[in-house]
Amino acid sequence: MKEALEVVVLDVAAPVALISSFLFVWFKTDFLTSYLGLLNIRFKEYEDSILENPDLTLFEYLACKYSQRKFKFFIFKLLSCPFCLAAWLSLSVSLLYSIKLIGLYYALSLVLFKFLEKIFFSDD
Repeated sequence: MKEALEVVVLDVAAPVALISSFLFVWFKTDFLTSYLGLLNIRFKEYEDSILENPDLTLFEYLACKYSQRKFKFFIFKLLSCPFCLAAWLSLSVSLLYSIKLIGLYYALSLVLFKFLEKIFFSDD
């Protein structure tokens, strides 16, 4: 019985940790622009924009830039929204683990993401 409970907990904890870790790195670091910079791919206009608004993410900038092109706008908005991205990541991960737990993966990953955000970026 104890082993079965451990398996169930790990079946929920592993996907939730994976999704929330990805969300944290995606939304709270500049890893993408840093790695693209290593490949000499730069977004000069974006770099100028973040001097005025340091909270602006690359995908928010790209969504604004391509607001007239519906498909590109949709993709960039999707990539700049924690709720939307968490939903798609939860769906993807649940296909590998258990589709029945998609709602649990989604809710817990957002809670853990916000908890990590509060711990690392608190104003104290």
